[in-house]
Formats: sequence, structure tokens, C-alpha cells
Amino acid sequence: MKKVSRKFWKYFFGGLIVLFVGIQFIPIKMPVTSENNPDDFLMNVKMPEHVASMFRESCYDCHSNETKYPWYSRIAPSSWLLASDVIGGRNHVNFSNWNKLSKAQQIAVLSDVASEVKSGDMPFWAYPIMHPKARLSAADRKELVDWAQNYQNQIFYSH
Repeated sequence: MKKVSRKFWKYFFGGLIVLFVGIQFIPIKMPVTSENNPDDFLMNVKMPEHVASMFRESCYDCHSNETKYPWYSRIAPSSWLLASDVIGGRNHVNFSNWNKLSKAQQIAVLSDVASEVKSGDMPFWAYPIMHPKARLSAADRKELVDWAQNYQNQIFYSH
């Protein structure tokens, strides 16, 4: 087996550095944020503070207009991944538009929330690594699922 020279490694890592610096100039448009969301879920639905806190910490960065971008959101390629995750999350459900949803859509969203949280698919596995407050214990998951299912029933039977 042939040994790789130091010269090769020097050029290899130099190339990686040039590539990393170069990709910083590729423009990415991060999804817009807004703190003024009158149709927001947490503003318009009564729930226990602990449940509201779980929604805010575990869901809102990807599923609302109130995304709080961390420092690494300005560095490619993580900025690309974050933009993609937020766009995908908001396209699936945007809690900032809660009051714009029909009752049937609200029920469907709550059903998805219960299913995704119960199965452990949400929050997305990588999110709590950088956001420790987003971690949900088994008891937190049960409380959130139970609340979502109960509120779903309230909507269903309210009209």
C-alpha cells in the first residue's frame, strides 16, 4: 500500500478551506421571522403554561414565524440546512397562522402533533442536540399528546 505524501494532505486541506470560504458567498434567503402574529396558536388557544412552553421550545423554531436563528445560521452549509428545515416545517404546519385554518385543518394539525410527538418523530432528532430545552421526556410527550388529543376533541364538538 502506497503512503500518501504530506504534500497531498496539504493541498487536500487547503482545497477544503478554499471550498468552505467559497461557499460562504453562495446566497441563501432565510425564511422571514415576525414577532407580530395575531393569528398565532399560543396567543389564541388556552393551555397550561407547561404545554405552551413545550410548544415554544420544541416546535416554534421550525413551525412558526417566530424562528430564532442561532449563530451558525449564518455559516454555510448549516444555513442551507436550517433554511430547508424551516421552510419544510412551516409548509407542513405554521402555528403563526392557526386562526386562519379551518376547524377541520386545526383538528388535522392536532392529530399530526399527537402522532408525531407520541412516535418520537418530533421534535426532529437533531434539533434537541443544539437546543437542550427542546428535549421532551416521556412524561412531557404524554402530557403534550394528551393535551393535543383533548383539545382536538374540544374543537370537534364545539360546533
